[in-house]
Amino acid sequence: MVRVKFVKTTGIIGRLIAWFTWSKFNHVELYASGHWYTAQYGNGVTKSRFHKYKFMKEEVFELKYHTRDQLSDMIQFLEEQIGKDYDYWGIFGFLVRRDVQRRSKWFCSELIAEALNRIGFDIDETYKMSPEKLYQIVKAKCD
Repeated sequence: MVRVKFVKTTGIIGRLIAWFTWSKFNHVELYASGHWYTAQYGNGVTKSRFHKYKFMKEEVFELKYHTRDQLSDMIQFLEEQIGKDYDYWGIFGFLVRRDVQRRSKWFCSELIAEALNRIGFDIDETYKMSPEKLYQIVKAKCD
């Protein structure tokens, strides 16, 4: 089972991210094989069994249509990203409307978009994926 969770957190940095990316959500996580995967400021790409956030709002989608091979490929991709740094420049790019993303670093929505491509999504330009844009793509796929 794969779940994607879109979150609006209570902190000032989260509120700024939502504002700069024109999103009602400021964070995205993906659940697969008993773990939550994400990229977060201060920690980079992480894997955990439990949530660590205080939520104001959340919406979860369950993704059912993928093969075991696709799921394995996605998890392998996510495992290879653990420990990589957070992409602060990529977030800054939303403000200045420029591609200043660092290919070896991630922010949450671009990491999850790239992971979803491994299970059959066809998302272009994952490197500038906002939480809102990813939310719209996942919601349309699940409707």
